[in-house]
Amino acid sequence: MVSVNREGTPQGGPLSPLLKAGERVKQSVTNFIEKKLKLKVNEEKSAVGKPVARIFFGMSFYSLRRKTRVYVPSKSKQRFEVRLRKLTNRNWGVSMEVRIHKLNQLVQGWGNYFKIADIKKYAKNIDFHIRRRLRACRWKEWKKTRTK
Repeated sequence: MVSVNREGTPQGGPLSPLLKAGERVKQSVTNFIEKKLKLKVNEEKSAVGKPVARIFFGMSFYSLRRKTRVYVPSKSKQRFEVRLRKLTNRNWGVSMEVRIHKLNQLVQGWGNYFKIADIKKYAKNIDFHIRRRLRACRWKEWKKTRTK
């Protein structure tokens, strides 16, 4: 009787030795971290796979012309944009100086953290977006009687 296996790779397949080696290395690294360093490894976040498919510290990798490049995944960008929206909310009742100071802290910190990634185009778009949001904040200020 023949049964179909829906998981893993077939024995003798070209990926089989690599996947077995990856699992072996993962297990030995896990043992070292847990036994020698006395740290706990989160099995849900630990996996064997291609670097392109994994996210490390909010960054991921891709190949371009035989060189490995770093990029920022959309999930990391979305978290950054949510924080930007909170800081550029027109209904947040703080002065423009405080708002810009907080924005500078966020943008400089984010930029320094992700500076090794390919973010030139994204940074230009975010700069345009922040300036537009700040203009909207200033426009709302001007509509109040005390700031006309």
